[in-house]
Amino acid sequence: MKKLAPFLAFGWILALPLSLGFPQQKSECLQCHGTSDILKMSEEERLSLVIPSEGKKEERPTKKVSLYVDEGRFGRSVHSSLECTDCHADISELPHPQRLQKVDCSTCHTEVSEAYQVSGHPAECYDCHNPHYAQSFTLIRVSEKNEPCLKCHMWKDIKEIEVHKRHKGAFKEKLGCTTCHSSQAKNGIVVHLVLKGKGQGEMEPVKGDEDGNGIIDFGELRSLLAKLKRKDYAPVLKSELVVLEPTHLIARPEGTNCQDCHSRKAKALQTVFLSTPSGETMPLEPKVLSSVSDFYPFGTDHLSFEDLSALFREKETNRFELLVRQIGWKWIDLLGYLFLIGALLFVGLHGLLRLFTIRWRRHFTESHREDTL
Repeated sequence: MKKLAPFLAFGWILALPLSLGFPQQKSECLQCHGTSDILKMSEEERLSLVIPSEGKKEERPTKKVSLYVDEGRFGRSVHSSLECTDCHADISELPHPQRLQKVDCSTCHTEVSEAYQVSGHPAECYDCHNPHYAQSFTLIRVSEKNEPCLKCHMWKDIKEIEVHKRHKGAFKEKLGCTTCHSSQAKNGIVVHLVLKGKGQGEMEPVKGDEDGNGIIDFGELRSLLAKLKRKDYAPVLKSELVVLEPTHLIARPEGTNCQDCHSRKAKALQTVFLSTPSGETMPLEPKVLSSVSDFYPFGTDHLSFEDLSALFREKETNRFELLVRQIGWKWIDLLGYLFLIGALLFVGLHGLLRLFTIRWRRHFTESHREDTL
């Protein structure tokens, strides 16, 4: 690895005249930190590129934070517009000191920091978040959001809690920890559009809102999925109940009201977004949820009078078919009603027949007795 140090040092020397006395640019920092070779270098080779701190050996970063920064991933992160020195403010020239001050995230995230301080959690920001690759909250899947929590709160321990035990699959894939463990959070549904199959051409920006009313309804969603299928994609919808506006005021869920999610008019089910692989999010009509096969929130599965009323009022054939499909798994509820009504009708009809034939049955019984005598 000693062969690598001269090349990295040469790149630093070229940047040196441009950097003295000025804040460092990302391009300069990435000359060393933008290649994974820096992880293969020896301690001596790395120390030759910085100003060693007296009396202290090199402290290798743990896997929480790496010396190597993937430029492509950083460019797709929410921090991509920042310069390195916006966070590493104690760097004023190259080479920089070996030991740098701890980054103070509260400089930008003041409210978040204040809320987190009273939550009782000892973890540092970078214990849960990788600052170089942070993504928009709506793009992160529930399994990824829950990973930081499960680093300390081991699943083998919390799975024995009754509510976790009953819905283990949901807590791992459909439900973020903070939806229950943060009473001030605003919850909602994110429907992730996952593309499988070969696929022809690049994924275009979502143009699902065909009528321009600012929300994608069931018909527009089906139209979008049909377009993707014609390009040899196999689109799949994956729904999750998540916190839409992140909060770090984490606490026990004693004050959580289950009806906030498990009821037909739950607030969390009235705010729905479609998230695409290209990073776009668009409002989605809440009624669409009843047709998503992998998402079944208890308390919202009842066929309503509005559903039936819309069906009977609709005169256009195409719209009627859409409404039938939109009702989705609520048809199970309708079948239950039909069986119940059928049973009541059968019992009622049976009773009426016995009532109307009572005279005939009495006459038949008396005649039968006379014949036997």
